[in-house]
Formats: sequence, structure tokens, C-alpha cells
Amino acid sequence: MPLPQLSGLVVGLLILLTSATFPVVVARYSHLHTATNYYICTLCLIDCLLGLVYVTHSTLRFALSLQSPTFCLSTLAATTFSLTASNVVIFWLALDRHTALRNPLSYPLLVTSGTVLRRVLLAAALALVVNGLGICWQLLAGHRLPDAVSDCFTASVRILGAKASALLYITNLGIVTATLLLNLTLACSARRLLRRSLHVRQFYYLLRIFLLYGICLVPFSVHGLMQALTSIKPEVDEVDPWWVVVVIMRALFNFADSWLYCSSPELRQAHLHFFCGASLYP
Repeated sequence: MPLPQLSGLVVGLLILLTSATFPVVVARYSHLHTATNYYICTLCLIDCLLGLVYVTHSTLRFALSLQSPTFCLSTLAATTFSLTASNVVIFWLALDRHTALRNPLSYPLLVTSGTVLRRVLLAAALALVVNGLGICWQLLAGHRLPDAVSDCFTASVRILGAKASALLYITNLGIVTATLLLNLTLACSARRLLRRSLHVRQFYYLLRIFLLYGICLVPFSVHGLMQALTSIKPEVDEVDPWWVVVVIMRALFNFADSWLYCSSPELRQAHLHFFCGASLYP
């Protein structure tokens, strides 16, 4: 198997294996049924979808030698949907921590499982609208797909078109920026509160995820937007090495975030109890 397909297969399987454990553990223990964990479960399920896309894409490319632009368009549509939905849910997660820190006593009444469900559905709807609108816009404008594509992920602008890509990356960059600014505000607020507070400790556990999120997703969105604005010609089939780097960074975030979600002692001990039989309350 060629290195690009092999790496995509390995990364996809790793994302699937690491991301699938969190929802299973949360479903097993009732004391983990909180709004914050529901958001994290949603992010893990989106990561599983992305890992499944990587595995399917790599397997079909190797087994059938597919270079069809329609196949690449379907792959990129699923990938960009996952990216947008994940960014919106992470914003909701940051807003959840904002509500918990500002209103610790009334937080259980303000954020319920119904609130999480409505926000997750809104994230999915926004991702569908942004991706569907961009793709339909390009097709109605007469965008011509290339005859063959050597690699779907590094040729996203050529497949989706400049306008659709610009709309996608502007939207995601705006969501990422809003999330990081909200976390900056939360970090300033958390410093003035007691560290032994449950909500403050939970925010600090999630803060490392938000930092990794900014490091990996901001370069990806900025570089993708720059590619779209330069209007790369469809007939040019060359790989931008910096684009390969930021795509790998994004895949790294989807793999590493599942480990960081379990950084709190409560979640780590629940995983140890579920998989190793360790004491749930040492």
C-alpha cells in the first residue's frame, strides 16, 4: 500500500479506536451523565465519523485505484461537514464553561441535556448549510471538476472550488476565533475564582484541549482560506507542502483530543475501571 493511503488508514483506525471509548465509558456510568460530557461525546462521535472517512477513503483508493472527482467530492463533503460541526460544538463547549463559571448555582437549570441536544442539532444544521450552500454555489456557477485527482485532501480547493472553499474557511476561521476569544475571557475570569471549585477545575482540564485546538486549527483555516483566495487553477495538479503540514496537524488534533478529554481524574479513573477493572473510587 502506498504511503499516503497507509498513513490515512493508520490515522483513521487510531482515531476510531481512541474516540469510540469515551462515549462508551460515559454511557456506562451515570455519574458522568453531565452536559459537558455530552458535548465531549458529540465531539468524539464526530471524530469517529472523520476516522471512518479516512479509513474508507484509503481502502477504496488502494483497492480500486479510484481517482474520480465525484469520489473526492463526497469524501471532502463528509470531511468538511465534520470539521464545521466539530468547530461549532467546541464553541458550545466553551460557552458551557462560560455559563458554569458565571452562574455556578443555576448552571444545572440553565444547561440541561435538552439544551445540549438543541445545540448539537444546530451545529449539524449549520455545517450542512455551509457545506451545501458552498458546493451548490460552485456547481451552479459552472465549476468544472478535474478529470482525475491524485490526492483528495491536498486538492480540496480544486475539488470544491475557490468560492465554496472561501466560504467554508471563513466560516470556520470565524468560529475558531470566537472560541479562542471566549476561552481567553474565561481564563481571566477563572484566575479570580477558587481553584478548588469544580467548574474551575474542569475548565483548566479542558483548557489544554482549547490550546491544542488553536494551535492545530488556526493554521489550517488560515492556509485553506489563502489557497481559496489565490484561486488555484483546476488544471494545476501540484501539492503545497505547507498544506500537507496543516492537514496533518488537523488530523493530529482529532487523534490527540480524545486523550486530553480523559485528563481529569474522574474520567481517567472511569476508563481504568471500565477497561482494567480498577477501583472506581480509589
